[in-house]
Amino acid sequence: MKVIDSINQLENNLALFEKYFSEGTEEEQRFVCNLIKRGTCFVSYDVGGEIRFSPSRYIGYAENTMDKHEAYTRKDGKETNPAITKVLGTSLEMNSDIEDKFLEFCRNIGVNP
Repeated sequence: MKVIDSINQLENNLALFEKYFSEGTEEEQRFVCNLIKRGTCFVSYDVGGEIRFSPSRYIGYAENTMDKHEAYTRKDGKETNPAITKVLGTSLEMNSDIEDKFLEFCRNIGVNP
């Protein structure tokens, strides 16, 4: 799969990820929760004042879907993180305030990261 190269691709991936999370089938919601559970690097995004998180290994591949993601065996944050950094114009970095929000988010959705 190709990595993202535009903010539009990133936004489209976030929109689909959010759709899976908030209104998806049980399978799609389980998929999202498993991605969050296994993720190590995340991009935070806002939905109605609530901060949510999507793994870089999902949103960093262009036109990603659940089926494409599951079929692709060479997923690697070493590919997606630089692509996300380039598109956003800022590096992905650890942030203790956001880390606390991430842990709270995980508790709220019943995921043990």
